[in-house]
Amino acid sequence: FYWVNEDADVTDSDLDFGLVSMTPRTVAGAVPITRRLMVQTSGEIENMVRSDLLLGLAEALDNDVLATILGTAGIGAQAFLAPGAPTFAEVLGLETDVDEANALRGNPAYLMRPSMKTKLRTTVKAASTSDFILANGEIDGMRTASTTQMTAAKILFGDFSQAMIGLWGAVDLTVDKSTKAKSGGSVLRIFQDADTAVRHAGAFSLGQ
Repeated sequence: FYWVNEDADVTDSDLDFGLVSMTPRTVAGAVPITRRLMVQTSGEIENMVRSDLLLGLAEALDNDVLATILGTAGIGAQAFLAPGAPTFAEVLGLETDVDEANALRGNPAYLMRPSMKTKLRTTVKAASTSDFILANGEIDGMRTASTTQMTAAKILFGDFSQAMIGLWGAVDLTVDKSTKAKSGGSVLRIFQDADTAVRHAGAFSLGQ
């Protein structure tokens, strides 16, 4: 960027692009359904299994994104003096890590296990106060989310738009009538080629 005089031309700049490589990996699931189960449920069991397969696929992708973030070199780190019981200052250290990396932007959030969420809802910011670390679903004005895919003593903070999911093709959800043809049953199978990557490691910080 340049400071220019009135009516002066701005010098063009080159924009540097980095390369984030992703390789298609297949996530899949299969659920067999017997003929009798189909008959007893008037076929509605197939719709239920379809929904569960789609939910399972989404959870598998979420888990892979989380594993990719936590396994990325260069994300911030904040040590908790008492494992599983961070102080307000220690939690804010996660924000500081991301801010120091010039990555505190977008819509950052805290991610933790439900048990940690409960812990922070009952932990005061400072002694002799009634202000809790987590209140109204927020910490320091930042939104929070919980998942059992996080371990109990850890908190992940960051701009999750910097975690990328690459998809090759659409979700492949098929009904296999041949595998269990002799017994009149079927197998519902789901496939998705995908991979995950982190665009900017400094956009995340892990406390533990």
